[in-house]
Formats: sequence, structure tokens, C-alpha cells
Amino acid sequence: PSQCPPPSETPLPSSAPLRSALAAERSRRRTSLTATYAAAPLSDLIRAALSHQADRVRAYNTWEAALDASLASRNVSGYASACAEATAKFAALSENILAMVEVVLKREGSAAGETGKAVRALQDLEREKLSLTTALHLDKLRKNDGGKGGLVAVKGDEDMRIASLLDRGVQELERKIARIIEKINDVIEELNAILSDEI
Repeated sequence: PSQCPPPSETPLPSSAPLRSALAAERSRRRTSLTATYAAAPLSDLIRAALSHQADRVRAYNTWEAALDASLASRNVSGYASACAEATAKFAALSENILAMVEVVLKREGSAAGETGKAVRALQDLEREKLSLTTALHLDKLRKNDGGKGGLVAVKGDEDMRIASLLDRGVQELERKIARIIEKINDVIEELNAILSDEI
């Protein structure tokens, strides 16, 4: 009978070519975006940043709806695909925003500097919000109605402590997200004020 070679002798396909191709594609897209943004007036860039922010809100709403449906049905298949869609959408929006910040910060003038700082702050806040929202979703999935038949079983007297910890974790994450949203709204107001001065 033939034997399989030991794991150390089994060659694994290299992911280096794929990483290299993905990096080249990202670089090409970034160059294209910066060229597009470099030619645009500051007011158009601010409008684009605000439009990207509205797209983020829609992506969050879709993602939240998928979570709610998964919790209600106790079926994560729809949630998994919504996560993939949200991840792709957030990555594309971030790529656009980062290219925009790069272009705006190279421009002269206080409005450009203020815009670049505000858009960068918005991106940083959104990165933090995404991290907190991901943690919140995971805690909600784990908890799922106090563990009564949830996606991750939490039952018995001893495990009531776990359910209580999950409750507190969900509440704390929701508070943190609410504070981040307030800061995001402040930045949006700042961008709208800069835009009104530019018009």
C-alpha cells in the first residue's frame, strides 16, 4: 500500500502570486481614484465623502437587518452572506475615502486642510465603529434571546452567569457605538459647514 508523504514533504501552493496580484490591483485602483479626485473641486470631494458616508449607513442597515433576521430564525446562513457583502462594501468605501484624504491633504488652503482632517477623522471613527459593531453582533449571536435555544447554547444555572455577562457586554458595546455615532455626526456637521463655505 502506498503511503502519503509526511506533511513536511507535501508542497503547499504559494499564496505569494495571489498576494502580489491583489496588491497590484489595489495600487492600480488607488492610482485611478487619486487621479480622479485630484481633478475635482474641493466642494465635489466633500459631497463625495458625504455620499460615501450615506452608503456606509445603508450598508450598516442591511447588515443589521440580516443580524435581526438571523436572530429571529436562528439561522446564520443569511447573516454570513450579509457579512461578506458588508465587508466588501466597507472595504471599497474605505479605499475611496483614503484616496480622497491623500489628495485633499496635498492641497493648499485652510479649507482643504480642515476637510482632509475631518474626512480622516470620519474614517478613523468608522473603523472603530465597525470593530465595535462586529463585537456587538458576535455577542448578540452568542446570546440570542438569553441562550434559550440560541446559536451558541447557554443553559443551566451556572451558565446564567454567562448570559448575564453577554447582556452587559451587549449594553456596553451599544453605549460605545452610540458615542461613536455622536462623534461621526459632529464630523458630518463640520463637513457640511465647510461645504457651505465653499459654495
